[in-house]
Amino acid sequence: MGQELETTKGFVCSHISEHSGYQYRQFLIQSLSSCGRDVSELLHSELLMTTDLISTYPGHEAIWYHRRFVLEHMLRSGSFFAGEFSPTSAETKEDRDTGPEPHALKRTRLESIALGYSSVVSSESDWCASLLCGFSVDSWQQTLVNHHLRWINHSLAKPY
Repeated sequence: MGQELETTKGFVCSHISEHSGYQYRQFLIQSLSSCGRDVSELLHSELLMTTDLISTYPGHEAIWYHRRFVLEHMLRSGSFFAGEFSPTSAETKEDRDTGPEPHALKRTRLESIALGYSSVVSSESDWCASLLCGFSVDSWQQTLVNHHLRWINHSLAKPY
């Protein structure tokens, strides 16, 4: 399935508005996840891919819908930890892992999930706000960013 994800990455990068490529990637990610595979790094790289595509090809709604799938899958599966999320950082978990802080050792898993969840929502909102600064008032991309912010506020209002 990893090979299939690489193949479809080329397809979605050259067929930006084609929903079927993103839907197939979503199917592959869900399949890997349901087989018990850790998809944390895959989801993070998928989020980075959508960040790049949105910046390079503004105004394509299909990319935004795929981004929402990735964020929801991250949050539902707990594929993040507090302090690890950045929608624009290419760092991997290994790059960030400098050892646990003493007070972090006392933190419960539930507290870590809650902190990670709010970190994801906050980082995504901040990223969207930064995008809004770069577009004209009547830009379609601005409309898509505002729709995404509304989705964040309504759909991601409570932890799963």
